[in-house]
Amino acid sequence: MNPYFEEFKVYPFTNARQSQSSRTGENAKGLLIVYSATEENQEALLDFLAKIVKAVNFELQQDTITINLSPTESISLAEFNSEFPYTKALIFGVSLQKLGLHFDASKYRPIKISDKQYLIADELDLIYQERQRGEKQKAGLLWKAMKQLFE
Repeated sequence: MNPYFEEFKVYPFTNARQSQSSRTGENAKGLLIVYSATEENQEALLDFLAKIVKAVNFELQQDTITINLSPTESISLAEFNSEFPYTKALIFGVSLQKLGLHFDASKYRPIKISDKQYLIADELDLIYQERQRGEKQKAGLLWKAMKQLFE
């Protein structure tokens, strides 16, 4: 099945307030990464993210822009895109509605909407913890989907 021809739900527009979340990265290659981390696990998750993007020949700090979105925050990616343009987005465990995106998509199935490509995955911490236990079900799904997204 072609991952870009998937049925999905479209949600009505809602006003998402701009987040004061932490943003990092220079965004040289237009890759947006949205995840949620606590102070306790942020360093470990950023190291893990660096390994994930390295697998597709990206450098986390130089080539991407990351948003650590707390569970109580939301952001309008349309507004965000006007300041920090992106072409691809990896979204780890954050509701699309909290990002001002008004469609529904399956996890680990890249989808193209207009000129943007999105990959929705489980919470980054879940994937990280799974890998720490030596398991790789979610990481395997992520890798397969990333190969499709970056081919």
